[in-house]
Amino acid sequence: MDNDNVEELSNEEITEIMRSINNEQLRKIGIMSIYDSFYGSLESMKLMEKSKIIEKIESKEEQEKLYSHYNSLLKLVYDLDDSIKNQEDNLEKIKNIRKDLYKLSNYLKPYIIEISYINELANNYFNKHMVEDKQDFGKLDQEILNKLYLDITNYIAKDSKDYYLFSKKISAIIRILPFRMTKARFLEIVEISLKRNLIQYPKEYVDHQIREYKRIFDGSMEPSYGTKFDKYFRKTQDIKQNNFKELNLEETKKALEKSKVLLEEVEEIDFFITNLGILTNKLIVVFLTSHLIKDSVLNGKLISECKKSIDSFGKISYKEVRKKLNSEISTLEKDLFKTNEFLEEIGNEAIKRTEIVDEELNKELLFTKKVLTFYNDIIFEDEEILLLDEESFIKPVEKSYLKEVLSNFIQYINRSISLMSNIERKLRMKRLLSIMEFPFESPEDFMDYIKNSLDQRTTSNNEILIAINSLYYLMDMKK
Repeated sequence: MDNDNVEELSNEEITEIMRSINNEQLRKIGIMSIYDSFYGSLESMKLMEKSKIIEKIESKEEQEKLYSHYNSLLKLVYDLDDSIKNQEDNLEKIKNIRKDLYKLSNYLKPYIIEISYINELANNYFNKHMVEDKQDFGKLDQEILNKLYLDITNYIAKDSKDYYLFSKKISAIIRILPFRMTKARFLEIVEISLKRNLIQYPKEYVDHQIREYKRIFDGSMEPSYGTKFDKYFRKTQDIKQNNFKELNLEETKKALEKSKVLLEEVEEIDFFITNLGILTNKLIVVFLTSHLIKDSVLNGKLISECKKSIDSFGKISYKEVRKKLNSEISTLEKDLFKTNEFLEEIGNEAIKRTEIVDEELNKELLFTKKVLTFYNDIIFEDEEILLLDEESFIKPVEKSYLKEVLSNFIQYINRSISLMSNIERKLRMKRLLSIMEFPFESPEDFMDYIKNSLDQRTTSNNEILIAINSLYYLMDMKK
C-alpha cells in the first residue's frame, strides 16, 4: 500500500493492518531466532573445542551444571524444526536453564572483579618500578597541560549529543587519570550522583543497580565468593597474598602475568556462559512465536547443513554454514526494516485517531515488545530487570527508600575500604567513579577533577606524563 493513502483508511482497516504487520514481524523474528540459535550453538561448540572451557572449572557442582545445560541446549537446537512442527512446548525448560546460567555467571563475576583489581594493583607497582628505572619521561610545563585540557574538551564535545559515547569517553578518562580525591569528597559525589541518576527509576531497578555497584566495588563481599567456583577462589586468594610493596621488578612482573592469565581464563568461562545465555534468549523467542512459525517454510537445506556441522564438529569446517546463516538472517532483517517504516506510518496515524481503542491489539503489541526484549538482549541481563514494564517506570522509587538505600551503600563502602591499603582503596574508588553515569554535576566540575588529578603539587611529573601519554593514545591525537 502507498503510504500517502494511509489517511484514507478507516479505523477498522488501520487496526487490521497493524495486527497483520505485527504478526508478520513476529513470524520473521521467530525464523531469524531459529537461524540465530543454530549459529549460537556452533559458536559455543567452537569455544568448547578450542579451550575445553568446562574442564578448566574443576569445581564439580558448577562443572556438572554447565555440562548439563550445554548439552540440553545443543539438543534443543538440533531438534528445533521438529519441535516447532510438533508444537512441543519447551519454553519453561529453556527459561529454567536461563535462570541457572544467570546464577552461574553471577557466581563467577566476583572473581573477575577481584582478579582485575589484583591485576591493576600489580600493574601499578610494575609501573612504579619502571618509573624508578627511567628517571625522565619528558618535559612538563603549564603549556602542555593547557593544551591537554583543550584537547580533552574537544574530544568529549564531539560526542556530546550521543549520550552513550559521551559517557564512555568520560569513563575511560577517569580510568586513566591518577586518583586525587579525599574519601569524604568521593562519598559525597557517589551519594549525590546516584540520587540524581536513580530517582526516576522503579524500586526493582534501583535495588539491582546498587547490588551491581556493591559487587563492582568489592567482589569479595558477595555470598558466592569462596563458596562457588572454589578453584578460582583459591587462585585469587593465592595472588592476593602478594605484598607488592616488598616485591622487586621481576617478582612484580611474574605476579602481574599470573593475574593476567587467571583473569583471561575466568573471563573466557564467563563469556562462554553469556553465549549460552544469549542462546536461551533466541530459543525463548522461537517458542514464544512458535504458533506463528510452525507452518513457515524454512531453508531446509541450510538446517540440514547445520545439523551435519553439529554432528561432525571438529572434522569439517562450519565457516560456510555460518556465512549462509548470516545471509539468511541479514535478508530477514532487511525485510523487517522495510515493513517497520510502514508500521510506523500506520502507528502514527492511529495515534492521531483517539477513537481507536482495541484492547486485543494492545495485548498483541505488548507481547511483541516482550519478544523483542528477549531478542535484543545481547548482554544476558537479569530477567527481572529485562521484563520491567512501562507501568513500573511510571511509579519511581520513593525518595525516603532511595535515601535509605544510598546511606546503606555509603556505609558498605566505608566498611570495605577500612581494611584496604591506600593504593587499593584508590583503585576501587576510581573504578566505581568511572562506571557511574556521569558522576559530576557539570562539565566544569569534570574539568576541575582532571586538573586536580594532574596537579604537580600532589602528583609526580612522571605520573602526570604517563597519564598524558595514555590520554593522547585514547584520543588518538598527537601531543
